[in-house]
Amino acid sequence: MQPEFLTRLVSPSPAEGLLVFHEKLETKRDNAMEVIQKCSHMLRETTKEEGDVAKGRIEHVRSLIGSVWKMSCDRLHLLEEAVPMVQHFHDHHADIGTWLDEISNEVTSLSTAYDNPEQIKKQQDSLKTSLRYIDDHRPLIEDINNTGQEVKILCPQEEAEKVQDLLDKVNHKYDEVKADIRNRLNALAEGFHKVTSEVQDAIDGMLCELTHLNNQIDNAEPIGSTVNKIMDQIQENKAIMEDTADRQQAIQSIKISADDLITKVKSKEHEGLPEEERIKIDVQDIEQKISEMETLNDDIKQKTVSRGRSLEEALESAKKFWDIYEGLMSGFKDIQDCINSQDSPQAESVLIQEQDKEHREMSQSLQDAVPRLEAAKQMSEALTPLIGESGKVDISRGVEEAGEIFEEIGDILEERKVALNEAMERASHFEEEIESVLGWLPKLEETLENMGPIATDIRSIKIQIEEVKILKLQAVGKCVAIEGINSSVQALKNKSAVAAENFIVAVEDINTRWNKLVDGIFDREQALQDTLIKLGELDTSLEDVNGYLQQVEEELSDLDNVHGDPKYLETHIKKLKV
Repeated sequence: MQPEFLTRLVSPSPAEGLLVFHEKLETKRDNAMEVIQKCSHMLRETTKEEGDVAKGRIEHVRSLIGSVWKMSCDRLHLLEEAVPMVQHFHDHHADIGTWLDEISNEVTSLSTAYDNPEQIKKQQDSLKTSLRYIDDHRPLIEDINNTGQEVKILCPQEEAEKVQDLLDKVNHKYDEVKADIRNRLNALAEGFHKVTSEVQDAIDGMLCELTHLNNQIDNAEPIGSTVNKIMDQIQENKAIMEDTADRQQAIQSIKISADDLITKVKSKEHEGLPEEERIKIDVQDIEQKISEMETLNDDIKQKTVSRGRSLEEALESAKKFWDIYEGLMSGFKDIQDCINSQDSPQAESVLIQEQDKEHREMSQSLQDAVPRLEAAKQMSEALTPLIGESGKVDISRGVEEAGEIFEEIGDILEERKVALNEAMERASHFEEEIESVLGWLPKLEETLENMGPIATDIRSIKIQIEEVKILKLQAVGKCVAIEGINSSVQALKNKSAVAAENFIVAVEDINTRWNKLVDGIFDREQALQDTLIKLGELDTSLEDVNGYLQQVEEELSDLDNVHGDPKYLETHIKKLKV
């Protein structure tokens, strides 16, 4: 992932840039919203049924536009965030690489073949300065490693592997330069003891070397919080232990030489050695330095052993903590990915049940994470006393972040559960309504179909008219049910026209059958009335018509009290049709 490539993506200049695509998408979105607005105005001039279908499709398009727009905004935001991070990573990688090459070349150019103790001391001082300089730059190495890990998260797998390869090379080069300096210091120390004939010079040289090792222990970084950091510190501690062990033979040799010198000096004092000769060798100074050397040697051994135990203890706790923590966060990510992949609640109960099953699985996965979250908290409490202050902050922040993610996922799942329950309640109610309608509608259809041909005598016709009246009353009583399923399907269409598609088809079929039934009843009644008139029973027909008109008048008078209630109006319209 090159910063130049990312910059081109978010730059407004190239045609292939994401920002250009985003701006074009914004223009298309605005145009589409204008079209939707015009369509909304046009819906006022269409029939209700046509308008309902069009409205559902418009809402689907509006939702789709919103989803695509959000995806583009999220992607652009991610890239805008990635550009400075990737630029920072590549700039620092280049700077650190150049710096490591310069230090490496400088160290390599130094020779370890000197036969003059003074030259060796100068060379040792120069290498120690370089080692301190490298240790001072350790935060830069940690910074580029942390930045690299963040960059890897933003990259596809192939690019992430390239980033890791760059990090591995930097870390290897850094460790290689430090190891080279240590090896050269050890070689110079060994060379110093070979070319030094004066016991006092040898003692001074060893004190200097041991003081350097002791300073490394005293100035060592606080124990880190991550496994890799602690393992690096263990290796550094082992390197100091090895350097100390390499000097044990030389220390013993210096002590023997010092004891021999002191013995000779003291014996020559008794033999009457001239004063000027005895002044050159200060026995008390030598004895004091030997004592300092032994004390330093013992302190270094004790400190490295003690730090080694602390590091191993911290490493064991860190491995347990990070194993639990990473598993916990990975589980959270899986749940979040699953949540993000979920569709909106469906309209059919069978599909909602499948969504509810997936929801229960996600909720169970979250509950399964509770023991791991508690274990992470307990392990953090065990780890924090063993590490430095900065590491404690990292561990505390990580545990706190895990708790926040847990609560956030819990809230999302709770909202999802409420939405699924509401959808299931609507779907179950609607399916029950349809099932109820499909229970009585075929019976009414069958009753109408089985009424047979119109009779030819007045008595039979009157009987048939009464049968139609009974059927008509039954149909009028079902108007509320028909209106109910139409209202329910409209509510589902408002939620999602696509999800409610099967229900829409079912209701349209019911409406078609219902209208056919109502028309059939009307046609049957009209035909019976016409036949009755033809047979001379005009008074009877007029009575039926007057009765019907009185009923309609009563129905119309009730409309004065509806105060514009659309559902009430639609119900009465259907009754009036019957």
